[in-house]
Amino acid sequence: MNLVRRILVELKYQGIRKKPLYLSHLHNLETLSGMESDKWVGGYSLEKVSRKINPRIIGHDLSKPILCMVCIGKDYAKTVEIGTQSKLDYCRVHGYNMAVLEEMPYRYDRAPAWLKIPLLFRLMQLGYSRVFYLDADTVITNPDVSLEAFFARLEQANRHLMLSEDMFTLNTGSFLMRKTWQSLTLIDLIYETDAEVDHGFWEQQALIHLVEQNPIVRTLLYLEPDSRQFNAMPFDGPPSSQWPSDYLKYAWQPGDFICHFAGNRDKRDLASKMRAIQEKAFRNQGFCSKPEGTGK
Repeated sequence: MNLVRRILVELKYQGIRKKPLYLSHLHNLETLSGMESDKWVGGYSLEKVSRKINPRIIGHDLSKPILCMVCIGKDYAKTVEIGTQSKLDYCRVHGYNMAVLEEMPYRYDRAPAWLKIPLLFRLMQLGYSRVFYLDADTVITNPDVSLEAFFARLEQANRHLMLSEDMFTLNTGSFLMRKTWQSLTLIDLIYETDAEVDHGFWEQQALIHLVEQNPIVRTLLYLEPDSRQFNAMPFDGPPSSQWPSDYLKYAWQPGDFICHFAGNRDKRDLASKMRAIQEKAFRNQGFCSKPEGTGK
């Protein structure tokens, strides 16, 4: 980023930090003066978009967690169909609900990745209190892992969003959130933090900025130190000079719950690697049972 762009971005951030809604949210978090989640009132932007989206929801048992994902476009849906099927099979085995957002809202001016925020908001408004979000480029490779233990840890710690780091920073490709006024406040803050709306990390960059600028935001997070718990990543080539020396602790291994192909923009390569990791998981029957319904 050149100097002029950095200055412009910082000016945008300064403007955001002066907004009444932004200041009000932070004040509520710092003073614990928020209200119950079913009476919570947020910003107009997030609420407006959430009303425009129409996720496909499978299952309506509000006592169960809901797994959700954003998968926009038929071509991309075809690319990640192995990952989608693994999620459907997983939810069927455990009796969980599932929601898939498949269409962009009319005249939406942000990248599809941003839609996970209004999707979370919409599901919580519908009454789902435990939400597990997965990017579309993930495959569930061990369906024996259940979500209840993760949510129990999140609640016992009195935190609101459970996520992990990749090799470099916070990663929002796989996370768990429970419905509280604090979590609703957090996702509203993320959506309002749009100074770098076209940044390649999209909403993840907004969260990173919020955490860096506001210590109170970090107190909302349960940062899982072992990313392989629910956000392992494949390392199938020679090590890069940009990788840290301990990169293997982030690397997917047979028996891991999730494999996340973050950053792979080559559709053919992504589809091939998703299939290969699923087949590798199937071969390790001692670690991962074959999901139902795959027919493979």
